Amino acid sequence: MKQLITFIYNHSPVWFQNFIISYYGKIIYKQRYTGDYFQFYNHYKNKKYDDLNSESELQNQEFIKLLNHAVSRSPFYRDFYKNIDIDQVKSMGDINKLPVLEKETLRANIDKVYTIDDKDAVTSFTGGTTGKSLKV
Repeated sequence: MKQLITFIYNHSPVWFQNFIISYYGKIIYKQRYTGDYFQFYNHYKNKKYDDLNSESELQNQEFIKLLNHAVSRSPFYRDFYKNIDIDQVKSMGDINKLPVLEKETLRANIDKVYTIDDKDAVTSFTGGTTGKSLKV
């Protein structure tokens, strides 16, 4: 199917190629910016950032929430952090207690990093600036 679409695209007039790209862009936009996106966007756009202590506390809470989510839902992170007492990580300041994840380790285990089922995910690819893109 992909070859057919590529063939049609490559053999179409420029105006039709522009139409196809614009239409595809609209599809991608709707995939990325759905659900709670605009609620969060407006919240952070209108938020006052004048209390550094509150912002630091919120950052720490969100970091711990993300870490716990990854460990509880991702087979990779559950195994990657198996020798770490996650309860000892209480803030961003404790991030040095976690091992550094090298890109090649991530690439080799990308199929175990997931936290949701494939059917519920929107698949995309990194830019591949190092020569190899990652499916995310």
